[in-house]
Formats: sequence, C-alpha cells, structure tokens
Amino acid sequence: KENVIVGRLIPAGTGGTIAQIRRIAAVRDDLIVDEQRKSSNNEMAKAMLTNMTTEAVSE
Repeated sequence: KENVIVGRLIPAGTGGTIAQIRRIAAVRDDLIVDEQRKSSNNEMAKAMLTNMTTEAVSE
C-alpha cells in the first residue's frame, strides 16, 4: 500500500519513525534551552552581585 504525496510514492507507515525522531529532538532541544537559561541566569546573578559589591565598596 502506498500513498501519493507531492507526486512521489512514499511507502505507507514510514512517517511514524520520523515523527518519533522529531519528538525526541524536540525534547532534547527543550532540555538544552532550559540549561542555557539556567546558566545565563546564574551569570546575570553573579554579575549583579559583583556590580553591587563594587558600588558598595566605592561609596
């Protein structure tokens, strides 16, 4: 059994694997973005503390 999509024959049942890979990739992308946000938030917090400490010392 085959489906015709955009003028090409594509065997039925081949989309499930691709959909599964896309779901896995989306989950991994979300994890990466979360880790990047955490690290950037930590860096911002450190910068703010350094800035506050520098201002307090200079006064």
